[in-house]
Amino acid sequence: MRTVWAILLIGGGCTDPNEEPSDDGGLDWRSCPLLGEEAPGPTGQCAVASLPLWSGIQPDGPMIEVFVQRRLGASPVRDRQLWLVPDLGQGTASVAPLAASLSRELPATDVYLFEHRGVGRSTRLSCPDQEADDSRGGPEIVEAEARGCVEALQDRWGGELAAFSTTDAARDLEALIGSLRGEQQVVLLGSGYGGRVVSRLLEISGLEPDAVVLDAPLIEPDAATYDAEFDEVGALLMQRCSAEASCRGALGPDPQAKALDVLGRMQAGACREAASADELRLLAGSFLADPGRAGFAPALFHRADRCNEADVLELSQLIEDDAPPRLDGPVLRWHVALSEHWREPWVPPTTLQRAVDASAFTQAVGPLQRELLPLWPRYEPEAGIPALEPSELRSPLLALQGALDPVHPSWRLEGWLQPLEPADHHLVRFADGIGPTLQDPRTEACALSSLLDFLDAPSLPPEADCRRGTEPLRFDGEPAESRALLGDPDRYGAGGCSTRGPGAPIGAPIGAPGSGPWGLVGLGVLLALIRDRRTASRA
Repeated sequence: MRTVWAILLIGGGCTDPNEEPSDDGGLDWRSCPLLGEEAPGPTGQCAVASLPLWSGIQPDGPMIEVFVQRRLGASPVRDRQLWLVPDLGQGTASVAPLAASLSRELPATDVYLFEHRGVGRSTRLSCPDQEADDSRGGPEIVEAEARGCVEALQDRWGGELAAFSTTDAARDLEALIGSLRGEQQVVLLGSGYGGRVVSRLLEISGLEPDAVVLDAPLIEPDAATYDAEFDEVGALLMQRCSAEASCRGALGPDPQAKALDVLGRMQAGACREAASADELRLLAGSFLADPGRAGFAPALFHRADRCNEADVLELSQLIEDDAPPRLDGPVLRWHVALSEHWREPWVPPTTLQRAVDASAFTQAVGPLQRELLPLWPRYEPEAGIPALEPSELRSPLLALQGALDPVHPSWRLEGWLQPLEPADHHLVRFADGIGPTLQDPRTEACALSSLLDFLDAPSLPPEADCRRGTEPLRFDGEPAESRALLGDPDRYGAGGCSTRGPGAPIGAPIGAPGSGPWGLVGLGVLLALIRDRRTASRA
């Protein structure tokens, strides 16, 4: 039926409704590229809503701008809205490709993309001097710039900075849905921290959506335990590695123990010309959190262990590739994480640092955020909001989760969901999934199929056949990817030489450990911070 609609629309010469301006919901909708100005793709519509800064306290007080984007369905009759809520600190661009796929598969559905206040075009929180390209950290904000950033935020916002919270973002989402819903059904889809925004919306409002989808949601975040849990997922990855002959041949029967042994020797000065132990931990952590690179993470420890000329060249180039990507909302990410993810009493910094030092994979979230806690103008999370219990949710629920997701650990979601009492509540788990499953190249096709099955028949469990055909995480092969990333068609460097010369570009940028709701800065900034501390300790 979906194909028939497409043929009828093309054959009949109908215009794309997304190309026509409109004013529904009291918003001034204008045509805009769904995938951004530089990317080819479908047309969408964009609008900016004027919403109360203090929506729950002063609905008639100061106003802020909140950006929203949509792709109207191709069907003449559109009876459903699907709202995409991105991860913390990410704008609508992060879920635009998913929106295009959903719009193509669901022609009777209008797909909306919500942008959290404080990000992108939604009254972005910024520290202009500290985010300048020529500042110490470039577009990212390093620890030494934090005080200046705080002063800039307080000069601009003062006490109003407390309004940039998860709860206030949820109220923005509630207001937009209320003005635009009409007679359409509503489906909420939260990705990563976006799942927390969706949960908060259901906790504070009387909204009963027709369905809820949570893709790798962040459940009960606790910054003090984050680094230890992150490394636990790294240990699971190394268990998978030990089952493959090439990985076991390079790292032995216990790859995690081998990695820790390598780091211990590096701490004592081994392979100093390539990297320090701290640098290798962070590099391995950035690989672990990246679906396209996780399978290459064990090779980093093998290369550091062998430490021949080619290994030194490749590792040092990865370490020095320190230009972080420009993130949509790093200041908002700091603000929410420091305000909502730390539980009293604060854990001593030495305890947090010991957890990082004992790990093979890290993002060093605990020690870095802990140092900023006394400095940052934190807000108190709104008290008296009852936590959402899945058993109390009357809407059909689909939860999608990757078992190798280090940022949103699967055991937190599984514990929160158990027992799955209502017949229309489902958990789809991907053994090799990393990150939101609808955005992981290995799982996205099957995750999308599960989502479509769920929307067609919420009371039936999604088909499991596609999960059996999901591409597994690989620890060998992929010569083109290995050459681009590690300079050798064999990721373990069996050739013993690099196909790149010194200074040659790496095939693709390293995923930043600032991705997701936890990280503060890009990999290069973290490494620079470590170098600064090491220099200071020697002075």
